[in-house]
Amino acid sequence: PEPAPAVRVKNEEAYTDEGVLGIKISRKRTRRPKPEPAETPTAQGGKARKGKGRSRKDRAYELRRLERPRSAIVETAMLFTALIKQRVRTLAFCRVRKLVELVLRYSLQDLAATAPRLAQRVRGYRGGYSKKDRREIERRLFGGDLLGVTASSALELGVDIGSLDATLHLGFPGSISGLRQQMGRAGRSGRPSMAVVVLFQSPLDQFYRRNPLLLIDRDAESAVLDPDNALNLARHLRCAAGELALNAERSFGRATDRELFGAAGYATAVEALLEAGELQYHRRPGDAMAADAVRTIFALHPSVEQPARDVSLRMIDDISFKVQDETDNLKVIDTVEYSRAFFELYTGAIYLHQARQYLVTHLDLKTHVAKVRPVRVPYHTMARNYTDVITTNRIESLVAGGAGSNAGLVHLGAVIVKRTVYSWQKRYMNSDKCFESHECRLPPLEYRSRAWWADIPLDLKQELVEHGHDFQECIHAAAHAIVSITPLELLCDPSDIETLHGYISVTNSTRPSPRRILIFDKQAGGNGTASAIFRHTKEVLRRARALMEACACENGCPSCIHHHMCYEFNEGMDKVGGVRLLRGLSERLEGAVEHAWKDTPEGQIIASDDGEAASGAAGGGLREPTEVSALWNRLRDDPRNRNAGHIETNSMRLQRSWVPSIPNFHESNGT
Repeated sequence: PEPAPAVRVKNEEAYTDEGVLGIKISRKRTRRPKPEPAETPTAQGGKARKGKGRSRKDRAYELRRLERPRSAIVETAMLFTALIKQRVRTLAFCRVRKLVELVLRYSLQDLAATAPRLAQRVRGYRGGYSKKDRREIERRLFGGDLLGVTASSALELGVDIGSLDATLHLGFPGSISGLRQQMGRAGRSGRPSMAVVVLFQSPLDQFYRRNPLLLIDRDAESAVLDPDNALNLARHLRCAAGELALNAERSFGRATDRELFGAAGYATAVEALLEAGELQYHRRPGDAMAADAVRTIFALHPSVEQPARDVSLRMIDDISFKVQDETDNLKVIDTVEYSRAFFELYTGAIYLHQARQYLVTHLDLKTHVAKVRPVRVPYHTMARNYTDVITTNRIESLVAGGAGSNAGLVHLGAVIVKRTVYSWQKRYMNSDKCFESHECRLPPLEYRSRAWWADIPLDLKQELVEHGHDFQECIHAAAHAIVSITPLELLCDPSDIETLHGYISVTNSTRPSPRRILIFDKQAGGNGTASAIFRHTKEVLRRARALMEACACENGCPSCIHHHMCYEFNEGMDKVGGVRLLRGLSERLEGAVEHAWKDTPEGQIIASDDGEAASGAAGGGLREPTEVSALWNRLRDDPRNRNAGHIETNSMRLQRSWVPSIPNFHESNGT
């Protein structure tokens, strides 16, 4: 057989929601492998046409001949197949869907060459599979027919899968509690079990490589969530009202639902549900012990049945795209969240399902359907996107010079996130070399969220420049360090947050780039991580600086500031300047006090101290939550409600999580 190429892993964490599907590698190789056919369509259930060059067995063995250091993904696949061959029932947990498909694909390649009979006893399990497929996999796993499953966190909770012997974990899952929950899937029958954690080169994973006992001894992290997320709160209130009408006033000393759910977002969510026609307003006589009392309640509208069924346990978005196989009578093989579809289902993309490759032939934005057909190609595809973040409102600030000095350094506020997929690339699987690029004409995804940002004082910028540092490169390095260290302080996944990249903003934006480090919640409405960073600002800055100082590399590596989600491919970073920047920012925060902004105008453009605009357009800001009392007074004073038992509402729907930038994009009727 032809000698295998010498492989060097460049970035093992590139296989994430918006990452690539192959191993990012290859500075040199002993001999260039012969290319496979560009595209070989296969009929459903039929055999693929064999390409020239190495035999199928040789290509399968290529994974085992890779020179070290091997990718953590390949390493996990080899451990997985080794256990399967010993008849050890194993679950291989992967952090994201693409990793599930990649580990499964590599495992099946190895088993097809070394133990073909066992290949039928290995499957993948993740969110997006049809209910029928999930139940079939669960039945086979529980019955002992399946020896191994590569799975996402979908198998972490809520599924009784019987007795297992071992668990594999590709990368630290983001929290100690999550890791222990996954480990607990094996050994439930009382027999000894084994858990193996295969770590990436990321700062978080390398921290636990240096401190492995913390995986066992460390206490579970504090939970981070945002109870005032308007999108999630509205869903909670719909379900609560389905069981018992929401009470707006105290009765028999019981707390109101406003107090239970939190005053900040309760009124806004109730108002939205009223306008959507999903709640109705009533004024009823009070309890017998207070005959003159009048109770205000919000009851579920009779037209809304079983609201809990509308809440998905596997998807956050309320809209999803169906993936249909056009060679099998448009059978739905998968579902993809709206927020992920633009990065995975653009026309021409290679989509993985149960380790099989599918070519996306059409993406219908109105019906939310993607049509695919099975193919066999030697490349993967990667979307390239640009993210812009517009700060609209400051909620709280750490102020260095007093509350009235407008000298805030660190802020928590509302932002508008705009993500645009502008192109996609074809890259060879074995080398990750780009050989073809295409433009993409998808509309931007726009949503509102929360962000933490630090405005860099002008004197600190001048100090960095005087020492020969590139200011944007310093910001880039410091932002990566903060993103990397946050999961160590908070219970969050590294993919829950993202930073605004300086060079990308300067290149693609039509507005000035502010002197700012900005970290935002990737979930629409916010997930609470930015708020938690604000509460622990000084400690996060200290830990981020310590992370860079403790690493022996000269100017950044995967163990300190390289990040797998970087749109600049980890180029343009000044590690030494980033340390100096964080140290200077920490010094200026000594003695800073918190200040809540009560009168921030709606849609205000938040600028840096010297007037550099931080937003490209005025307006569109997040308004402050309406006071519940004001809402109730308006409802009571409305002449239409004086003699009516409930409010007459029109049939408007709640705004979707993702807001399109072209008309009639979500709904054909323009609602």
